[in-house]
Amino acid sequence: MIGAVTALVGTRIYVDKAPQEPDFPLLRLHRISKVESAHLRGSGAAHRARVQVDAIARSLEAATALSDAAHGDGGGSGLSGWTGEVGSPATRILAILPADDRSDYEGEEVKQWRVSRDYVVWLR
Repeated sequence: MIGAVTALVGTRIYVDKAPQEPDFPLLRLHRISKVESAHLRGSGAAHRARVQVDAIARSLEAATALSDAAHGDGGGSGLSGWTGEVGSPATRILAILPADDRSDYEGEEVKQWRVSRDYVVWLR
C-alpha cells in the first residue's frame, strides 16, 4: 500500500464496509461497477471497473489530507496513474484514472467527514 496512506491510517483500510464504531481516520474501498469490453467476436482483453475510495475522518482537513495521500501526484505515487500487478493469480492494472471527487459531512450521530474519489480502473 501507499506509504503516505499507511502513515495516516495504519491498517484501517476496509473493503465495502468499515466497523460500526471505527477509529479514525480510515480508508474504505468499494467497487461501483465492472464493465467488460466487448465486440462482435467476443469479449475484449481489457476490462474496466469504477471504484470509489472514501477517506473518512473527524475533520474535513484530515479527510482531505488522507484522500490526497491516496490520490498521489497523478504520476503513480498514489492511485491516480498507477500501473502494475496485484493479487494472486496476478491481475494486471493497465491504468487507474480519476473520474470524480466530492465531500460531505455525516450528521449529528456519526460526526464524520467523508471525501470520496471515484476512479476508473482498466485491467487485464
